[in-house]
Amino acid sequence: MSGGSQSSRVKVYPLLGLYRIAERLGLAGPADKLASKLDVYIRGSGLRVSPRGYAALVFLSSISSLALAPILLVLTRNPLLSLGASLVISAVAYVLGYSYPMVRYRNRGEMLEIKVIKLEMYMLSAFLSTPSYRDALYKLYERRDLVGFEVELEEAARYMALQRGDAAEALARAASITPSRTTRALLESLRGLLQAGFGLVEYLRWALASHYSQVEARYRAALDSLSMLMEIYMALAVLAPVLTIIGIIALYGIGTSIVKPTINPQLIIGAVAFVVSPAVALWVLITADSIISRLRP
Repeated sequence: MSGGSQSSRVKVYPLLGLYRIAERLGLAGPADKLASKLDVYIRGSGLRVSPRGYAALVFLSSISSLALAPILLVLTRNPLLSLGASLVISAVAYVLGYSYPMVRYRNRGEMLEIKVIKLEMYMLSAFLSTPSYRDALYKLYERRDLVGFEVELEEAARYMALQRGDAAEALARAASITPSRTTRALLESLRGLLQAGFGLVEYLRWALASHYSQVEARYRAALDSLSMLMEIYMALAVLAPVLTIIGIIALYGIGTSIVKPTINPQLIIGAVAFVVSPAVALWVLITADSIISRLRP
């Protein structure tokens, strides 16, 4: 496929119209500074907005929250309280808008860590079947099988299409925005090999073998954690009611001559059976799901 037809497939996302509104309000300077801070997080998290547009959205949302002051004044009839509440809401809106790309960036990085091996397999296949590394990167971008790496591949394809860059620099651009440390190390290593004139196939084969070992170790650790979790569940959820009944029998049957119980035994049994045991089971399910979700490709 030719470079012209490839470049026509690359999507370029426009700026949000809110940035022009921010310019008219004199907020272009602060919006640009905020956009420069959030640029990597916005692009690396997969948000389909321009950094300057998102920064303008954060500022405008925060400023528009101050418009709640008259409404709060009508409700509370307290000027200081209404002004303070509107300032707090404005600050919260700004903090949420500022931190959302960072949180999304970090969460996406955790998900990509377990998918790097999939990227390596597709890269190895593309580099073996395509003589040109540029064409191979375009082919990878067009493959929708690489779920989770569209952001990095789109960054590389966009750089090659719009700036006519080579494959090495395209890999560097993709590495600069990815939130995954393993993916960043892989892309930077491939870029270095390309610039040094070495092939990428042997390195990808070595990386695949290394990551296979790491994935195997991760699965063994997860199985050990699940086994320990089941032992805890058996001890707490299954044995707890039995031990409770035995304790009640001992307390009311033998211990009445020493201490007179004041709690209804039915209340104790009901609390253990309908509160403690379900709570333990829910905790086990949530913990097991968190362990499995880290292994889900």
